[in-house]
Amino acid sequence: MENNKEAIALQVNKAFESQNKRDLEKYLKVDVIKKYICSEASDHEIGLFLGIAKSYQLNPFKREIHLIKFRGSPAQVIVGYETYLKRAERTGKWSGMKLWTEPAEEKYPTKAIVEIYRKDWQQPFRHEVLWSEYARYTNAGKLMALWETKPHSMLKKVVSSQGFRMAFPDEMGGLPYIPEELADAQIVPNGTGSMKPDVKEPEAIEQPINDQEPVQAPENGIGGDLITEKQIKMLLALCNKKHVTIDNVAKDFGIKDIKLMKKADVNKAIKMIEELE
Repeated sequence: MENNKEAIALQVNKAFESQNKRDLEKYLKVDVIKKYICSEASDHEIGLFLGIAKSYQLNPFKREIHLIKFRGSPAQVIVGYETYLKRAERTGKWSGMKLWTEPAEEKYPTKAIVEIYRKDWQQPFRHEVLWSEYARYTNAGKLMALWETKPHSMLKKVVSSQGFRMAFPDEMGGLPYIPEELADAQIVPNGTGSMKPDVKEPEAIEQPINDQEPVQAPENGIGGDLITEKQIKMLLALCNKKHVTIDNVAKDFGIKDIKLMKKADVNKAIKMIEELE
C-alpha cells in the first residue's frame, strides 16, 4: 500500500510541477484522497478539499494542504504555516518580516506582532494578535500541549499567517487557515488526516534596501466606507467554515478584491455565505 501511495504521490507531484490538468484530474481524485489522506471524510468534503487544492496549486502529498476530520465533526481544510512563507516568496514582492512577542521574557505572551515588508511599499504592514483570543484550552480548562510548551511560537504562527493574508490579499486572501487559528482544530500525531505539529519558524528578516520608488502602504489597508480588517477576518473565518474562497465572494459582488467591498454589503455577504450548503 505504501508503494502505491508513493507511486501516486510521484504522479501528482509531476502533474503539479508541469501544470498538467489532465494528470491532476487522473491522479488527484476522491478515492485517492479517501484512501491515502483522510478516510473519514465524505465524498462531498473531499470534493471541496480537492477544489481548494487545485485552485491554489497546493499539493496534499507534499503536505502543503491538509484535510482533517474527527468523528462527529465536519472535515476541516487547513494549510501548514510554511505554505504562507513559500507563497510570499513566490510573489516576488516580499522583502522580509519582523516577528516578535510581548512580553518576550514571560512564559506566556500577551500578544504577537508581525511587520511584513513589500518591495512596492514604503512602510511595512503591521499586524498583532492577542493571546487571550487564540490560546487553546482543553475541556478541563488546561492549555493544549503545544500552547503550553511553545506558547510564543504558536502565537507567532497565528499572527504571521494572518499578516501574510492581509499584506498579500490577491495571492493569499482565500487560503485556508493554519490549525493554530481555529478554535476547534487540533494538531494530532501523524496518521490519517493528520499533520506534523512542528514547523521550524524562520528567523526574522530585516528590511532590505529597496532601490525602486516606493509606494505608501495604507496604514490599516482599508478606510472610508470600505470594509474593515475585523470584518475581513470575520468573512475569512466564515468562508473557511463553508469551504469557499474569499475571492469568489468578492466576484459575486462585482469586485476584484474583498478590501474593495463596501461596509453596507458586509451583512449581505455574511448571509450569502451562511446560506451555502
